[in-house]
Amino acid sequence: MQPRFDNRTRETQRSKYHTPNPPKCKYCDREAKRNTCPDGRNKGYYRTCGSDSCMTAQYRDQSVNAKKRCKPYPKVCELCSKPYEARAWIQRWCDICVPNKKSRERMRRYGISETTYQQMLKDQNGLCAICETEPPSYVDHNHSTGKVRKLLCSGCNTRLAAVDDTTWLEKALKYVSIF
Repeated sequence: MQPRFDNRTRETQRSKYHTPNPPKCKYCDREAKRNTCPDGRNKGYYRTCGSDSCMTAQYRDQSVNAKKRCKPYPKVCELCSKPYEARAWIQRWCDICVPNKKSRERMRRYGISETTYQQMLKDQNGLCAICETEPPSYVDHNHSTGKVRKLLCSGCNTRLAAVDDTTWLEKALKYVSIF
């Protein structure tokens, strides 16, 4: 039966995982910060020592940031079919049709662009389609077909969710009529 460890000393076994000359920080002469897993395994070294000044220097370094940034390239908007310069490979719509994160989520979920949303808001005079007293904060849609109806306030949207379910509505009306 062979021994579990060979005849190397503990120091030479440790040197397999421990570098005698650890790498230096890219921006100062200190030792680079060690990258370890939560369970203690060594994953190597970071490029900086981890101090605030070196971390700030890293984010100001143009050579580092140039690699992270996507260069704009020409693309055609899926909504208006006009050419635009995309900032990411996954970008599908131009900044005119979908200018911010909220309108992008609205476009993904309901299929309406910012211009369509603003037109719906203008048609409703900036008020909820049902109560006509509060500004709308939700896009109402049919859950079975996905078709967009109108813009609603929070209260009307919550109440309408119960009305959408016709079987529940019939039971609720029957219950109310009993008492």
